[in-house]
Amino acid sequence: MNTSHPRRRAAARHRATGLLAAIALTSGGLAATAAPAQAVALTPCAGVGFSPAPDTPLSDAPRMAVATKINADATPDLVVSVWQPAGASVQVMIGNGDGTFAPPVTVHSGSGSASRFAVADFDGDAVNDLAVPDAGDQLLTILPGNGDGTFAPPVIGFASAVTMTVVPGDFDDDGDQDLLSIGGGSSTELLAGNGDGTFQMPVGAGPAAWSTDILVRDFDGDGDDDVAYATSGPPTTNSVEVRLGNGDGTFAAAVSYPGGSYPEGLTAADFNRDGQTDLAFLSPSDGTAHVLAGNGDGTFDPAVAHTVGPDIDTVTSGDFNRDGKPDLVVVHDAFPGTLSLLLGNGDGTFAPPVSFNAGSGPGRVVAADFNGDGAPDLVIPHVSSHALSIVTTVCVPAPTPPPVPSVKPKPKPAVKPKATVKPKPKPAPAVNTKAKTKAKVQLKKIKKIKGGGVA
Repeated sequence: MNTSHPRRRAAARHRATGLLAAIALTSGGLAATAAPAQAVALTPCAGVGFSPAPDTPLSDAPRMAVATKINADATPDLVVSVWQPAGASVQVMIGNGDGTFAPPVTVHSGSGSASRFAVADFDGDAVNDLAVPDAGDQLLTILPGNGDGTFAPPVIGFASAVTMTVVPGDFDDDGDQDLLSIGGGSSTELLAGNGDGTFQMPVGAGPAAWSTDILVRDFDGDGDDDVAYATSGPPTTNSVEVRLGNGDGTFAAAVSYPGGSYPEGLTAADFNRDGQTDLAFLSPSDGTAHVLAGNGDGTFDPAVAHTVGPDIDTVTSGDFNRDGKPDLVVVHDAFPGTLSLLLGNGDGTFAPPVSFNAGSGPGRVVAADFNGDGAPDLVIPHVSSHALSIVTTVCVPAPTPPPVPSVKPKPKPAVKPKATVKPKPKPAPAVNTKAKTKAKVQLKKIKKIKGGGVA
């Protein structure tokens, strides 16, 4: 582990705490650890449902959505990339805190690669910024956030021709947010951040991997950012790969974990509640979700499969029934589309899936608590209908037990005090009058004798 720049690393970790949702959702899933900590314990739900709101229309087909903080309040906002005839645009929807959003506002347009943007604090002002790569023009556009839902004029930098998907993290441990490109070409590339919203030229950081499902976490607990991604292309196929960061912008060799055929989607949570980060991903070919239990040292146990159903496409995680055990939500990309909810048992296994309607042509699902009730809600992009669905999680409370009638104790009868019995006075001893008279006679006789009389 690189131990240089301890103060800057601590500051970066502090800033990154609020950005975990954006980092995770950039790669297709929101980790349970990204949810804000609750101040009080929540009551578990006896059942869970989903209540869709009217769709929010967009100018064209949505490709990607990120739940993150764009303004200064505590409510998650949305950043959405939208395909357009001339390329793509990035739009922002400010959350109202009740599960609804302000109308989308376009903050960037014209880039064909804008469907894969990144959100992080690139200039160190504790406000989220946007990074939008454009592989066609070899440009990287940084939109500095103002903290009120708007952005300053863009900063244009250089990006490699293979920079299609970028994820943020402090990969060189200097306290500044960097960008890692894992999306094709001959190598993985690092764009080291300068801390002012600009980046250095891309440099190689390992072999290439074909993936758009990428997570940044510290899997081995050494304080360095690591990466995991699902890949079905070279150099390895049909696996989830984990690369442990060295703390200097480079990575150890990838370790592959077989994941069925054409694995897709990737989300992270502590599914078995052992304090370590686990991974979950999909195998669409056989309709299963797989869980890799993390060991805390950067390694994972072999994948355990859970049957979900056909046409599965993306996955996210969260505690939807508020019982403290991470659950899974899987999108079925069919017509009509459906959602499968798999409630976690807390040991890495799940209850059988329960199906819900997801509308037509659902895309990459996003989970975050948009209405502040402690349970994640969902945002579902609809490519075919050019809209977003905001789906609120409904908690069915446990039935309230009838009140137990209070039993009043019978009053004990008052105890009457016992009457005080005064002891009877003892009688004076009887006087023997005869003995007293006899004594007087004898005394007289004695006196007469002393006086000379005859006895």
